[in-house]
Amino acid sequence: MKLTETFGTVAPHGEGRMLVQIITPGIGSSGVYPEETLKAAAAERVFAKGTQMFADHPSVAETQDRPERSIKDLAGVLTEDAYWDGTALVAEAQTFEPWRSVIAGMHDAIGVSIRATGTVTESDEDGRPIITSLDEALSVDFVTKAGRGGKVRELYESARRTLNETPAHPGRASKKEMKENQVMEIQESQFQALTEKANRVEALEAERDTAIERAETAEKALKDAFESADMAAVDKTISEADADFNRLETAGLKAAITRNDDGRVNLEAFKAAVEAAAADKRTTTGEGTPTGVGPNINESTDLSDDELLAALTAKETR
Repeated sequence: MKLTETFGTVAPHGEGRMLVQIITPGIGSSGVYPEETLKAAAAERVFAKGTQMFADHPSVAETQDRPERSIKDLAGVLTEDAYWDGTALVAEAQTFEPWRSVIAGMHDAIGVSIRATGTVTESDEDGRPIITSLDEALSVDFVTKAGRGGKVRELYESARRTLNETPAHPGRASKKEMKENQVMEIQESQFQALTEKANRVEALEAERDTAIERAETAEKALKDAFESADMAAVDKTISEADADFNRLETAGLKAAITRNDDGRVNLEAFKAAVEAAAADKRTTTGEGTPTGVGPNINESTDLSDDELLAALTAKETR
């Protein structure tokens, strides 16, 4: 989660050096920053020496067009790792010209704001997210909005929420109030970009679905063509067999068809099966005209029982 919290003070030391209070524990617009989270950020050197400081946060358009930021806006760097001083994360910074004199002249009227990534894993009893870790510092920027003691807390993401803090009188605790009219702003340029991306996703999904449908149709047509060719070959094999198969036998042969892994009819296996069936049929029914048993016998010859017996007996004694 990208976090931008404006919650710092600037104290110039001369020659462009200054002590910067980066962030303190408490409620920010991004959520609640526990003291333990800031101590851990110090221990892990999240805001390390060399972290850049810019004049103002980038706009949404600038973040998209130039995420590395512009050298014209580079106002300074941290000259040491940010450390926990007992109340806040602080670090010494060095500013550059032409920003040095500008920042020195208006340091009482400005603050600093972090841009960092962090982890949110839970919410407090009021439903506010708790920042459990600060993972990577993007920059520590000089900003104009200020609250109590030059401290400003501001969420700088696609939506922005503002928090007011009432300065505390001596001896009294500070009173923090959220504005009744909390503003959730989505930059028009970002909204348009998101809309265009959503429309593009829908168009790509439609193109994908059309391509899938066409591929499935072509695949089915090819499969049907192969099936027609295979069955034509099956019928030809049966018709050319040296046997007169009846309808029942033909249906049985087709029911026993085997197929290859690609779904095509195994024509070689089918041809072998037809030849075997034809041979069996010839063996069962007899092949050609019997000889050596007297007169030729066929279905149109009328034989008496005695003649039939004599013919069979003669065949057995041969």
